[in-house]
Amino acid sequence: MKLKNLRLRNFRSYEEFYFEPKRGINIIVGKNASGKTNLLESIYTLLKGKSFRTNRDRELINFSKDFFEIKGELDIDSLLVDYEVSFKNNKKELKINDNKIKNLSQYTQDTAVVVFSPKDLELIKSGPSKRREFIDELISSVNMIYGFNLKRYEKLLSDRNLLLKKKYKTYDNDLLMDVYDIRLSSLGSYIISERNRWIEYLNKEIEEIFYLIANRDEKLRLRYRSNIKYENPNEIEKIYYNELKKNAKRDNFFGQTLIGPHRDEIVFYIDDKELKQFGSQGQQRTVVLALKLTEAKVYRKQKKLEPIIILDDVFSELDNFRRKGLLKSIGNSQSFLSTTDELDFYNIKIEKNIKKLKSK
Repeated sequence: MKLKNLRLRNFRSYEEFYFEPKRGINIIVGKNASGKTNLLESIYTLLKGKSFRTNRDRELINFSKDFFEIKGELDIDSLLVDYEVSFKNNKKELKINDNKIKNLSQYTQDTAVVVFSPKDLELIKSGPSKRREFIDELISSVNMIYGFNLKRYEKLLSDRNLLLKKKYKTYDNDLLMDVYDIRLSSLGSYIISERNRWIEYLNKEIEEIFYLIANRDEKLRLRYRSNIKYENPNEIEKIYYNELKKNAKRDNFFGQTLIGPHRDEIVFYIDDKELKQFGSQGQQRTVVLALKLTEAKVYRKQKKLEPIIILDDVFSELDNFRRKGLLKSIGNSQSFLSTTDELDFYNIKIEKNIKKLKSK
């Protein structure tokens, strides 16, 4: 998949902008506040139908304007396709070849994009919800059944919690609670099993990429920590159901479901030391970069798509060897990298397209 051209109207700092990137590495050079991140954000928004920086589409509109529009032509398996995202009259609109698309999953089913920004360091530094969100989105992007079951689980969990908040017991409530417990343990055991399977898969795929970027003989491992304790994977559903029953009084007291995959953790280890607790800033950045490029590898293998890779403000934190390792890991993907200094690429022999931005 390749972006052939990009046209912006009233997006962030851009009133009018047109860009024709090359197939390989595109380097966006400019001083701070020149619009580098805004340009990368527009590419991501075109491909995903949403921003990686905000959930509020209105914030993407250029100051003093009342709408934004992003148009781009994509080469998908040698087929040229027009994509469009706009926000007008307080409503977002998605189009493919001028046809309106009703939902985001349909809009993104033939696209693949991976983004790294400084904000992604929260994957390591923040609480477990960020890491669960990452693994859930990755699995859902290549396994629609997982995404469907995850939404069903979240809806059941919300309904169960509402029932717990009522704080009184009746025969009908007890009967309904048991129905929730049966369904929750069924869907929850599926989610736990799939997460476990994918964590093991990621561990196999990330090893080479991490070595290339880190330039050190260190071993990175991801581990899935479930609060449902089991030895035999075939018994997860039964154990989960029994644990829901054991925790009924505690759940009633707090008014929420306190066990299940919605409270599980994914932990990063380097040489058996927990990264969040013992890792340096450089190690944390390298791990997140390796994780993102492994995500791209997953799209190639599982979705049969060559993803577009977006790297925002990465190279200033890496030495020359790590920069070379990172670029090698990108492979044949079309990529967009931002930097304040073209010298970041000095002595790195790559074919590149340099786009210089002036301060806005």
